[in-house]
Amino acid sequence: MAVDTPAKIAIIGAGPVGLEAAVYARFLGYDVDLYECGRTVEGLQQAAHVRSLEPWSSVTTPLGRASIANQNPQWRPADDDALLTYGELAERYFLPLAACDLLADCLQENNFVHSLGREGLLRGDYLQDDRRIDVPFRLIIGDAEGNQRVEHADVVFDCSGSAGAHCNEGNGGLATLGNRALRGDELGLPDLLGTQRSEFAGKHTLALGDGLDAARAVVQLAQLAAENSQTRITWVTRSMPNDSAGGPIVELANDPLPARAELARRANELAAQPGGILDFWPATHIEAIDQTGDAGPIEVEFSGLHAGRATFDRIIADVVRRPDGLLWREMQMLVCPATEAPLPMADFLRRQALEPLSDSAALRRALAQALLNPEPDFYVLGAKSYGRRGDFLLSHGHEQIVALFTIIGDREGLDLYASRFATQ
Repeated sequence: MAVDTPAKIAIIGAGPVGLEAAVYARFLGYDVDLYECGRTVEGLQQAAHVRSLEPWSSVTTPLGRASIANQNPQWRPADDDALLTYGELAERYFLPLAACDLLADCLQENNFVHSLGREGLLRGDYLQDDRRIDVPFRLIIGDAEGNQRVEHADVVFDCSGSAGAHCNEGNGGLATLGNRALRGDELGLPDLLGTQRSEFAGKHTLALGDGLDAARAVVQLAQLAAENSQTRITWVTRSMPNDSAGGPIVELANDPLPARAELARRANELAAQPGGILDFWPATHIEAIDQTGDAGPIEVEFSGLHAGRATFDRIIADVVRRPDGLLWREMQMLVCPATEAPLPMADFLRRQALEPLSDSAALRRALAQALLNPEPDFYVLGAKSYGRRGDFLLSHGHEQIVALFTIIGDREGLDLYASRFATQ
């Protein structure tokens, strides 16, 4: 829906997509409040050792690069095809972007959005009624000192991501039995070849999941096993091997990201080697996890194809991430029953998988429509918009931003990333 400047846009989450959306909005003349519950690009900083599968040209934008260069003439971009670590991306691009003039006065770190609604309205009021448009959003914000305040906005972008919300690791996505659940550090990707090498070398590690993080962990653990013959790996997935790849990781035909293609190929190759350096257990589920003491062996009970009990020293889990929909509780939202993503976006992604749109203009129009919700002027961008899907890329977020502002700015051809103002 078209929104004239200088309307107030509240953006929740100062991750990569939130920052880019804020720069785009400020450049167009909108008033922006950018709320971040912790540090800017917290997720990238916590996983600083992980190397991006997308090149520099895909994870950054022309507008963002121009904004940094205008602020600091000495700043230089990386090579277009460079694959930087998340820490390098934060230091070289996202933190300088957050400090540029367009964002410095609107970014509010350590400000948590507790709840969101419409002033004086409940979710069921004015159902599919244009009168809802004229009522401002009401946000309850808490700061690091525990103080709370009310802020208002005309438009809200939820760019809060899904890094902190995970499904349970047990059978059927439920909690496991036993005296132990997965810890927070087991849900991320440890620095296996760097600072945490000694914690895994010579140990027996249980790797869970069939996503790219699991593939990274398995490939890196295999490197440790090649150096230390006492290192053991058991890789457990709930699904059977992918038919086309012969392993648990989906391999895309003509994958445009060579690094992703190589990671998938190598992980599947390791899983397919009988009597190799790892045991691959597909169609297997976790029933219970027990541990005696904080540093004792971890005993895991399995069901399915490899039912039984086994003992491990460490666990690395690529458990499905899920969006936290609490912020949507008073929003008129339709949610996909399978992925928990906003339903219009989930439908768009399904249609694209079945019959991709090749015309760029048609694709942008379809994507813009997919970002619309029954709640007017409320939009979900970034990884959160994909729900439980694990295939979101930063370049997808950039496409969402451009498509969305063709609606907000009421100009179908509006694209700051292709404009003469963003040539850096």
